[in-house]
Amino acid sequence: MDGETFFANFLTVLRLINPAAAIPSVPFNAPTWQTKPKFFEFAEWISSTYTLKAETSFDMNTVLLFSGLPPTSVGFKPDFAKEEIIGNDEFWDGLYPNDTYSGVHAMMETAFGSIDSSMKIWGRIWEVQDGFIRTLKDPCTPDPGAAPPPAENTFDYEVTNDYWEDIIYGDFVFRDENVDTIGSIDVSGLGAFDSQTGTVTLNEGYDLDDIFDWTSDGLWNDYTPWTFGPETEFDLDPFEYSLSAF
Repeated sequence: MDGETFFANFLTVLRLINPAAAIPSVPFNAPTWQTKPKFFEFAEWISSTYTLKAETSFDMNTVLLFSGLPPTSVGFKPDFAKEEIIGNDEFWDGLYPNDTYSGVHAMMETAFGSIDSSMKIWGRIWEVQDGFIRTLKDPCTPDPGAAPPPAENTFDYEVTNDYWEDIIYGDFVFRDENVDTIGSIDVSGLGAFDSQTGTVTLNEGYDLDDIFDWTSDGLWNDYTPWTFGPETEFDLDPFEYSLSAF
């Protein structure tokens, strides 16, 4: 993108938040984004109000821009040409996980008319810093007459013992934000340079979105120990890890 186009986009974003925004100076630096926050994929109807629930924390003074499509009471076939900006808000105190936000309900109704729980509601969330913008997530409601898909509570894994000694004992422990164990992998007896695969089923009442971090510790036959984690960045499609003393 050339400088002129970038600057035009920067000013456009400013004026989506404040239509009277003055022409800005050229920004010296790109923004320092917070760890990407998100709302849960499916919005909820709480006291007949379309409500978003925070899945992760949002920093103080987070500025969000909201867009949406016209709601429908029939089969949902998104026509993104009809997407429009419906409003914005600044979260002075940020958000904690499971905090709710219903301000978008009034934005939807102002843009598209009355809404209720029989409709498919789709929206997109954008984070804004000055004139910089990025997409966060697009929470929605189920298709009319449908329920949200069941939450996933299992994932596959492959763990490799990348060392010349067998493992006497060891495990991987998956925890929620309260540091409670909600699933684990036992790798005791895993031979040198062998791999172990399987499926983890989380404790009852938990799903994959509840996994906040994992830790691991164990001991090889030569009494070399390991301790890894806590790690909050990982994939579960599948979970893969290679254990090594180096």
